[in-house]
Amino acid sequence: DLTSLKLKLLPSDSLRYPTKAAFNAKIAGYSDRISAVLVPCDFLEHLNTTFSYPQAESDTLSKRIAVRFALERIVELKKYLADHGYETNETKLRIGENAALFRGAFVAVGMLGFFVLLLSLTGVLLTVQLMLTRSKNQIESILIQGVRPAAVLMWYLKGLALLFLIVTVVSFFVVYGVKTMVVLPFLDGFSFEVEGEVLSLKTIVFLSFVVVTMVAVNAAMIVVELRRIFTR
Repeated sequence: DLTSLKLKLLPSDSLRYPTKAAFNAKIAGYSDRISAVLVPCDFLEHLNTTFSYPQAESDTLSKRIAVRFALERIVELKKYLADHGYETNETKLRIGENAALFRGAFVAVGMLGFFVLLLSLTGVLLTVQLMLTRSKNQIESILIQGVRPAAVLMWYLKGLALLFLIVTVVSFFVVYGVKTMVVLPFLDGFSFEVEGEVLSLKTIVFLSFVVVTMVAVNAAMIVVELRRIFTR
């Protein structure tokens, strides 16, 4: 398990100063753009103070730090670094700005997809209503013959549940294919790190809630229509 890694420190001048130290550390992430191990600045200062022996006071000890922050606050970060005189890699910052733009674009696309989902579900509701209206005479005949309204309701619900299940499964594989074959290769071209799974737990819960809600709404509409037909 690489989430918990025991690091063993051997100073470069250990021949003159035989010192060994071990530290328990944790991997915070990986990057293919930085060919070095990044540690907090305080930790690096501690190592330089304890295990490094500069030849003169003018010697400069290396201090390299990796900062993790919300991409939406990159402008604030750049101002902070400039105010404190820190040197930065402008290329990396521009990549971060582009990543923030891509994230905003993906959020907008997600909102548009949710709107399309609502329109599709509204179309399903209208289709069910039209189906009941066209089948009114057949439903009346079935009810007159003694078939219980609950049996008719369950027949419609089974069909709706099967329809929603097929649509959900097909949508999952479409999303998985688009992300693995289009989105991820596209982001890799910009060296963007993408975290998370294809469908997170929150997304699965949300989709399940939408499906259950739509089935419940359709069931309520069918019950109302059956009662109206049965009480004539």
